[in-house]
Amino acid sequence: IVLEALSMIDRPAIVQGGYSGLAAQTDRVLSVGYVPHDYLFPRAGCVVHHAGAGTSTAACRFAAPLVAVPH
Repeated sequence: IVLEALSMIDRPAIVQGGYSGLAAQTDRVLSVGYVPHDYLFPRAGCVVHHAGAGTSTAACRFAAPLVAVPH
């Protein structure tokens, strides 16, 4: 689903696997493990995340546009 959505917008993306080990690698998508939010979010065009308190706070702190996907 992630790769299909990203192909529709034709933008590069970084997918952080987290504890789930999610991996999605293409020529436009980079899968990574741990990357500090304070490094990554100020450079992001948008942060799509799991709606956890820490990730939500970090996205707001760095004024990154965000889409929370609670589950």
